[in-house]
Formats: sequence, structure tokens, C-alpha cells
Amino acid sequence: MTLPTAWAQGPVEHDQKPRQLATQIAAIEANAKLVQERIGVTSGVDFNFTPESVKWLDGFIERTRTGVTNPAGLTQVLGSYFGEAIRKQYNCTWMQGGSLECEAGFFVHPFNKVAKQLANGSEDSIYSLYV
Repeated sequence: MTLPTAWAQGPVEHDQKPRQLATQIAAIEANAKLVQERIGVTSGVDFNFTPESVKWLDGFIERTRTGVTNPAGLTQVLGSYFGEAIRKQYNCTWMQGGSLECEAGFFVHPFNKVAKQLANGSEDSIYSLYV
């Protein structure tokens, strides 16, 4: 999967931001559903944004990260699922640009975290951020 075009655009006028955020959230939800349908089915784990699914996804990243040919695409897909798991578990809100606000002033960046684990391995575990 590639970065949605709405995310790649330059500066946006203030009145366009709500519509652009809705487009971003729709893309995130579609990517998260793709993970549920493609990975969840074969994992043997409940991929309904559960802690077990995040732990399994963390292990999947570790098992496959050295052979990934499109890390940006994988980051978008897995980051969407990871972000939705965080959002549902901790009652967070998606913000412009793909970050989550979980408490007033406390932001989480699920796409960055997935990218870091893909690049650096378990020292940047997504599961360690989740729990």
C-alpha cells in the first residue's frame, strides 16, 4: 500500500483540513481491515485489535523485516492496524498527519513506530509501546 495522496499534499487551507482528515481516517480503516483479512486469518490469533494481535504483529515485523522490499508501503498498512489498536484500547483520536492524541497533549505516532521497528528491530518494538 502507498501513502494516501491526501497525506502527500502540501499545505492545506484551514477549511479543507476536516475533509482531509476524514479521507486519512478512511484510508487507515481500510488498511487496518486489510491486515485483519490477510494476516489475521492466517495468524491463528484474534485480529480484532487485541493485545495478542499487536504482540503477533510485533513478531511478524521481526520475522520479516530483513526481507521487506517496500518498507514504506508495509509501514502504512501495519501502522494503520497498530494505530487502530492503540486508538481502540486507549480511547485516542486520529489527528491530521497520522498521529493519535490519547490524552490532552499526549501524542502517539504509530506509523513512525512501525517504521522504526522495521529499521532497527526489537529495540523499537511496537508491542512495548502498546503495553
